[in-house]
Amino acid sequence: MRSPLLLALAALLAVVPMAAGQTFIFGTQAAQNTTTSYPTPYGNFYSGMRAQYLYQAQELVMAGMVPGNITFIGFPVVTAGTPDLTPLAGSDGYLDAFEIKMGLTTTMNLSGNWDTPGVVPLTTVYGPDNQWQDLPGWNYHLLPAPFFWDGTSNILIEICHWNGVASWGYNAVVYNSPTPFVSALTYREDTNPSCYGGQAATQLDSIRPDTAFGYGVPPGPEFQTNSPASSLDINGLAGSTLNAAQSYVAVGSQNNLNLS
Repeated sequence: MRSPLLLALAALLAVVPMAAGQTFIFGTQAAQNTTTSYPTPYGNFYSGMRAQYLYQAQELVMAGMVPGNITFIGFPVVTAGTPDLTPLAGSDGYLDAFEIKMGLTTTMNLSGNWDTPGVVPLTTVYGPDNQWQDLPGWNYHLLPAPFFWDGTSNILIEICHWNGVASWGYNAVVYNSPTPFVSALTYREDTNPSCYGGQAATQLDSIRPDTAFGYGVPPGPEFQTNSPASSLDINGLAGSTLNAAQSYVAVGSQNNLNLS
């Protein structure tokens, strides 16, 4: 339910100028999943995974978010996932058909059924990316079309991927933090496409992957990785061949950044 106080606070904050490149982090690195457990946005222990994560408007406002366009989201990886042990032809063995959807909802707790937001329906904001590979550090996903948060609704994220039958490796280990509500659903599958079926969630949690929402651009990358096997440093030092950039990686153990 939208409280009058929350509505008034959101209206007040809406007039505050938005600084470029703001990042809002939800979570305190309180826990971690394992290479075979969930929740994790980069779950590769089964051939496919579908997950939903809920963020209540109150926590967004208290973190300093104001109504505006979310242009990137991110998750902090402790240990990168491993590629599929038996990748299918044409796959590099990492997460195939990796897709992120977002929506606005009045739901305050997730249940065993997938939430279909009644405020703004789920819409694809990233992907499908057929070769997503997570890296240690913050992994940021740039949204080709910004997602508008109205300042009063809860945000729902859905993440899905499908590698193909019996094509799996091990999960990325990410930081997770507890929430006072059911904030995470997970469904994993080895034999049937996991993204759009009506299967009930196999795991409900009041612990959620730490998450970053951002306005503007993510923290600036120090190094740009191109594919295949060539690079371009932001200072202008080029590798042997310039190809379309695939991701960004920030140099430094405390600031590793994967941006796609």
